[in-house]
Amino acid sequence: MFDSSIKQREAISDGLLGVFRQNYKDESITKEDIFCHVYGVLSSPEYAARFGDDTKKVLARVPYVDGLSKFREFGDLHVNYESKEMWPIHFEGNSDDLRVTKMRIVERNGEKVIRYNDGLTISGIPVECGIMS
Repeated sequence: MFDSSIKQREAISDGLLGVFRQNYKDESITKEDIFCHVYGVLSSPEYAARFGDDTKKVLARVPYVDGLSKFREFGDLHVNYESKEMWPIHFEGNSDDLRVTKMRIVERNGEKVIRYNDGLTISGIPVECGIMS
C-alpha cells in the first residue's frame, strides 16, 4: 500500500542542473528532463552493449550524448507511460493465455504482426515503433 506520509525529494542537485544546462547550452533543461534523459540512456540497447560489462563492476556512468531530447523523450515514455495515448493495436485470439514460449514477428495478409503465442496475435503495431521494419 502506498504510504502518503512519505515525502518526495528531488535526487538531482541544482549543481547538476547547472552542469547539464551549461554542457547542452540550454537554460530550459529541467530536473525532470535530466531524470528522463538518464533513464533513457541507461535503458538504451546501445548503452547496454557498450557498458554492460562495466556496470557489473562499477556504478553506471551516464555520458553526454548528442540528442538530449531523444533520450529524454524515451525516458519520459518509460516513466510516464500510463498517461500516454495508447496505440490502436488489436489482440486476436485467446488473451487469457499469456504464456510465451517464443514470440515472433510474422507476416499475415501483407501485414507484419506479432505472434505472441499459438493462440494470441497482436496486430496494428505502427511502423514508428521500430520493431516492424
